[in-house]
Amino acid sequence: MRSLALLLALAACGSDSEICDADALVRALDEASPGDVVRVGDCAMEGAFVVPGGVVLEGTAEGSELSGEVVVDLAADATLRALRIRSRELGVVLRGAGTRTLESIELVPTRGAGVALTDATLVARGLVVRGPVVDPDDPAWVRVAGFRPTGPCPADGVCECEPGALRDDEVCDEEGAWARFTAVYGIYAQRSTLTLDDVTVSDFATAGAVLDGSTTAWTNGEVTGNLGLGVLVRGGAAELEALRITNTAEGLRGLASYALASTDATLDGTALSLRNNDRYGVLVRGGEGTLVDFVAEDQGDVALWLTGTTRFSVEGDSRIERAAFAGVVASEADDVTLDNLRVAQTRSITRTLGSLFGAQTLGDGIHLSATPNATLRGVTLEGHARVGLLVDLAGGTPRFENVSVDATAEGFGAVGGSRAAGDLTSDGPGTWDVGIVRSALAATRDAAALGERFDAVGLALPAGANESVGIVFPMF
Repeated sequence: MRSLALLLALAACGSDSEICDADALVRALDEASPGDVVRVGDCAMEGAFVVPGGVVLEGTAEGSELSGEVVVDLAADATLRALRIRSRELGVVLRGAGTRTLESIELVPTRGAGVALTDATLVARGLVVRGPVVDPDDPAWVRVAGFRPTGPCPADGVCECEPGALRDDEVCDEEGAWARFTAVYGIYAQRSTLTLDDVTVSDFATAGAVLDGSTTAWTNGEVTGNLGLGVLVRGGAAELEALRITNTAEGLRGLASYALASTDATLDGTALSLRNNDRYGVLVRGGEGTLVDFVAEDQGDVALWLTGTTRFSVEGDSRIERAAFAGVVASEADDVTLDNLRVAQTRSITRTLGSLFGAQTLGDGIHLSATPNATLRGVTLEGHARVGLLVDLAGGTPRFENVSVDATAEGFGAVGGSRAAGDLTSDGPGTWDVGIVRSALAATRDAAALGERFDAVGLALPAGANESVGIVFPMF
């Protein structure tokens, strides 16, 4: 039987089923049994709330709000519904086996992460996770930390402060430097299974979503305005359908941003769209995957970079428009198939690719480097600043079937040749380009390119890729 204090708290809310007292809510959850529904009234409460297994915690109005450090810990088979959650470390925590459900939840963390799960199963529908980054070019976001570290100053470092110390809105990080204490991850999943429908993650200081050794099916929704990374898939598998990744920001850190990075994973995307991301679109390092009906528009760097893959294909009605440097780079990748892909209007920019080659200037539609086992079928290349298709022929010739290439007045259509270090010397049209159909201008320009030297990608990864995607989440 409920205590008199709990009954009085319920009555104070104006209903015997809505709770507006934090202590009463804690007691109600503690006494709940599987199948029970505990309701939060039109009010805001602060505390730490544990939802037992099989119990539903739900709001009853737009004003139903919970806040605190670690706000909600969901046990197996528990459900969280129709609530706003404001957190100062972790919004919702899921630990251990069992399924948890989030429905119509708005998460607004000011530090740490919105959702953190390990070895768990999450089903989320109508979830909005929103971070604090409004202006990614604010210098305050250059060095950030989401969690208060423990331990002394590193013995091999020169520290300006003791790790874990606080001042105003800063924390001394694990390297002994002052960092903005803020929300860094929208969703961080370790060794978990996620089914996400209509989930939006925006404005976080390090990554929108990190899927680490997890299996994810994400349908609909948007990842937008995040600083550094939109989505990182590290190991495991991800199926992304009708997901939009937009406005991923580079900021002032000196590290390139990635809308979607997949490392040693299986990545499958259907109707995945990328728009207006500051730097790289999709980086696939190792593993395998398929993109069907893929769209990338207005990327500030390479829209799709493949390296070390065992199998990767782009299929369906796919297009890449207005990328910079290159629409597609395949470097030291295996079994690459580009089928019915249109790549148009790549802009020419100069990038530093490492000390071996220094700065290189490219504006290519598709750039194949040390990737002889590739098939281009039904590919259309139009309006690129430098070369529509540039092929490093070392080790073998890719297969071309009905590939259509034009050229600009100062550019080229399809160029193949031998690469040495960062330069490729053109062989001119010949037996290597069977299956490529050039426009009249491209044919003229490519014939004149015999013996010309072109900057060519000779590195497997973009400079700084490891630093950008090698993020670590503390134990929780």
